[in-house]
Amino acid sequence: MNVNITKKKISGVPRNFVSMPNANILMAFEIYGMITAEQLEKALVLLVSKHLLLKAKISIDTGNNAWFSFDREYKPIINIYKNQKLKDIVLSEFKQPLNLNFGSLVRYNLIYQKESTILLITCNHMICDGLSMFYLIEDILKYLNNNLAPETINSELIFMDTENIPIKLDNFLIKLFVNKINKKWKNSDVLLTNKNYLQMFQRFWDKQFPQVTHNKLSKELTGRLIKQCKDNHLTVNSFLTMVFIYCQQTLLPKLAYSNDYTISFNLREYLKKHPGQKVGYFVSAIRLKFKYDFNKPFWENTKRFQAKFKSKFKLKSLFRSQIMGLFSPKFVDALFMNKHNQRNDKSIRSFLKKKKLDRVNSAFTITNLGVADIQTTGTNFELTGIIPPFIQSDTMEKYISIVTFKGELSIAISYNHEIIQQNYIEKFVNRSKDLIEEFVNYKVE
Repeated sequence: MNVNITKKKISGVPRNFVSMPNANILMAFEIYGMITAEQLEKALVLLVSKHLLLKAKISIDTGNNAWFSFDREYKPIINIYKNQKLKDIVLSEFKQPLNLNFGSLVRYNLIYQKESTILLITCNHMICDGLSMFYLIEDILKYLNNNLAPETINSELIFMDTENIPIKLDNFLIKLFVNKINKKWKNSDVLLTNKNYLQMFQRFWDKQFPQVTHNKLSKELTGRLIKQCKDNHLTVNSFLTMVFIYCQQTLLPKLAYSNDYTISFNLREYLKKHPGQKVGYFVSAIRLKFKYDFNKPFWENTKRFQAKFKSKFKLKSLFRSQIMGLFSPKFVDALFMNKHNQRNDKSIRSFLKKKKLDRVNSAFTITNLGVADIQTTGTNFELTGIIPPFIQSDTMEKYISIVTFKGELSIAISYNHEIIQQNYIEKFVNRSKDLIEEFVNYKVE
């Protein structure tokens, strides 16, 4: 597949995001220097040859199949802000809908400070994961600093579709169930249009009151945290997840989902054809239950959690979410249209209830993007900070994202204050920071 492609059918999990009213992922980059809209546009027009999905637009046919289309010309959407708070722009960007008549799936927001620029990128999850943002900002800065040569760009377009997944998804029972569902919905009157999508979008956001918070650990504390984890043969992700679970189960209200957690991870290494450092959707998540044992030390709980997580880390589990790609797009759209009161189908409502998709079903989702080893050279613009991704969801109490850059570990939390009150989040954040300090200083026998 090459840069001359004009159309590509959307399949797998990304197809779900077409009819979701909350599919935006946002990440901010702090850059020393004043980037102009003209400079950024010039860079993106060149880089779209590598990251073709940046110019993808959406169209829906009469069978509810969704398609990426790629025009020959690319005009990125760039918004300019001066002396405005990043948080306010993030909350506004959450609520910007797709336009199913043409797109766009990415917006770039330049927020000017005194001597620096914050580049806030809003990208629909169907074409983007957290690592995509790293690769994109690295390429943008390489070009801005050095005029990246076009011959270094690989134009191949790779997806996490059925052909690229290393396991077979449809065993006999799954195939039987999927065929039954698809046959039922084949001739239904479900039709996703820009009009009913926007109605659904508005209805969703009328009930959502998003909030975000961001905190950073010092280099010294981050270094000690990493060393403590290595000395105890634990991942940083296991350590931090256990800190958050401890806080969840000691500070926050006990609810039906209080012991339910979702841990996301990168699937790029497991695909038949590795997409490399390209923009795209290549992630999944493992859901698990975990109850903290207060009769045992923190480190023993952490080791128990890590063992439980590793036991679930199998190809069958990693790619389970891709089964959704086997269903008819009419069924997929019916799910979200029913969930957001655009339709009223009894069987769908029952399905949503059974799968707990009509309510909050996890205490938090955690995404750790690891160390951002972003290589840029030149003197025009320097990347000085990264704020981890923000995501808004109505099925999780909060979304926690983590990234380590220049030796400092940053933690961002997105939440809906109608689901969890701000004072609880503040307690959660403050106690988490205290516990990190306490446990990192603790000498494990």
